[in-house]
Amino acid sequence: MSRLQVALGLGALLRVALPVCIPSITESLSNTVEISTPITSFKAIKEAFYYLDHGIDLYDGGIVHHPPLLVVLLSLVNDYVPSALTQLAFSVIYTAIDLWITNRLILLNRWYNAREKENYEKKSKDKSKLKDETTLDRSFDGVADYMIASVFLFNPLLLLTTLSFSTINFTFLFVIEAVSQITLNRNYARAVIALALATYLSWSPVFLIVPLLALGHSENVAPLAELYAQGSGIFITSCGLLLLTSFALTASFGFVEQCYGTIIFFSKIVPNVGLWWYIFTEMFNFFTPFYLGVFNLYSAIFIVPISVRFFRRGGSGDPFLAYWLSYLWLSFTKILPWNRRPWPYVIHSSHFLQHSPSSSQIFGCYRLDIDCVSRIITYLLPLSDSVGKW
Repeated sequence: MSRLQVALGLGALLRVALPVCIPSITESLSNTVEISTPITSFKAIKEAFYYLDHGIDLYDGGIVHHPPLLVVLLSLVNDYVPSALTQLAFSVIYTAIDLWITNRLILLNRWYNAREKENYEKKSKDKSKLKDETTLDRSFDGVADYMIASVFLFNPLLLLTTLSFSTINFTFLFVIEAVSQITLNRNYARAVIALALATYLSWSPVFLIVPLLALGHSENVAPLAELYAQGSGIFITSCGLLLLTSFALTASFGFVEQCYGTIIFFSKIVPNVGLWWYIFTEMFNFFTPFYLGVFNLYSAIFIVPISVRFFRRGGSGDPFLAYWLSYLWLSFTKILPWNRRPWPYVIHSSHFLQHSPSSSQIFGCYRLDIDCVSRIITYLLPLSDSVGKW
């Protein structure tokens, strides 16, 4: 049995066994503000199941903030699986999601290192011709597959998020799938559809359309006019179809306000790791519209500069890294307790860490280790929460 198989097996065993052996672990984690939020809480999903069973409007009362399609699909598990096996069924679903993400990360790691090696050799060959000299060999072996799997599957923050049955896992699945489709399969249509699904589940990924199309441009997956015009068109159409399907299920567009308006307009204040910032905004309620405008803009304003700065031109640049840096920025603007995000949580600071092994070639170029900063912020979150409550 290989190391990769051991890592996958142990990771899957932890995710399936713990919720089954300790049923209370899911509820306990769902009550932890660093792990669960009103937007991603499994408790809210169970409340939505109750609403569906009793014919109550899902978004009546402002408790459910999950998109209708997600609620309906998960309710099928709740309705058709015996109650004694429901916990196991959800554990298997979330385990399968994590294993699929792990597989994609491994394939992306292989692709990234192969592409960097090819670009480096081409660049070195051109320099050798110009200067009539040879360049030193550089290793592009990358990180072993089992290490990629271990970094993701045994990251405690990611593990706790999975055990809490947080719906953020579905968003991350489609964020990973989007970049996988455009790099591994060179299919921009499926990539933007996956990103549309991520946007439907969690508003923030909408901004990733810029680095995603820039990555497709750099990799020449399609003619430029087709890539940008049809790619953007398919993305907008997919988002529209998802919204229309949700309307067909609920017979109302009320879900738009509850699922997305709640995030954008900061309309629901509940205890979480950014509580002390909310106290500040309540003290200066007059400036709330200003805060909303500035911090919404602040979350998106760096996406285009990052995509342009890392765009591949003249043999230099790394649009794949730009995609992850953009995702990091969106995550970073969530985990800061004083930012505009109503519900920051630790999972966002961990998503970038899982990409660290793939980008090991560029660690030597860092002036400030991003992953170290993410770790520090994560460690300080409980302190920020305590300070806010006091």
